[in-house]
Amino acid sequence: MESTCSELGENRNEISQPPENFSAAPAAGKKGLTASALKSIAIIAMIIDHIAWAFVPTASVLGVVMHGIGRITGPTMFYFIAEGYRYTRNKNKYTLRLGIFAVISWLPFYYFEFGTLPSLYSFSPVGVIYTLFLAHIAVRSRHELKNRLLRILAIAAAIGLSSIGDWGIIGVIMVLLFDGFYGNFKKQAIAYSCIVLLITVMPLISVIAMALSGVDVAEAFGLAQSNFFDAVISTSIIQLGQFIPLILLRFYDGRLGNGGPALKWFFYIIYPVHLLILGLLRFVVFA
Repeated sequence: MESTCSELGENRNEISQPPENFSAAPAAGKKGLTASALKSIAIIAMIIDHIAWAFVPTASVLGVVMHGIGRITGPTMFYFIAEGYRYTRNKNKYTLRLGIFAVISWLPFYYFEFGTLPSLYSFSPVGVIYTLFLAHIAVRSRHELKNRLLRILAIAAAIGLSSIGDWGIIGVIMVLLFDGFYGNFKKQAIAYSCIVLLITVMPLISVIAMALSGVDVAEAFGLAQSNFFDAVISTSIIQLGQFIPLILLRFYDGRLGNGGPALKWFFYIIYPVHLLILGLLRFVVFA
């Protein structure tokens, strides 16, 4: 790409006010991947990723591949949260639906992570639908709150509250970037890539800085030297998998696709259901 992160602020009005008869889909006018197809790919990638978290060592080759595939899911869903704000007929129902499934998914997600139920003193982390819900709130606040101070406070609150959710603050920021540069896929891609590179490189920079300062980084994290560096390197490689959804989204043609309401509800229901099944397999069947 010839553009850089610094170019994103240029011609901001062109992004926020797309021309009439404009389609924001990257491959609009060409037959490519529909929203339903992209979400289906994301669901399959999510299940592969969660199977790996449950049963495959992260630093193994298979673990890196499965988690790399799993990086497709989050960014794809974040993109469609930004899309959903513009195409959902009833925004209040959409907000309520996300909120309800964020609550429904909380217990299955927590059980999948820890094999137990949350308590008053230990209730986080929370699943990714919680993060999607807060990202949606942030987008609504950005567009619908006329008071600048209230708008900033609402967005800041959504970002802060997302810290206990899967993907957390990064997820909300990604949605805001997709929304902020809506209508210009090139700038969406540049902004997104800057975030991905940052979260990929930061663990390596932290380790190098600690090592240069004389800290035994492996001991600091309670791991054997080889295991520690395997974990750091494998995590960074996995994060590079986040460029895969960018390639897929490039072929999004703006069409909803087949499936109708049944497929829409399936996308919501599959999340808590598959977490519950994997949790039971992990902590009961194969304990």
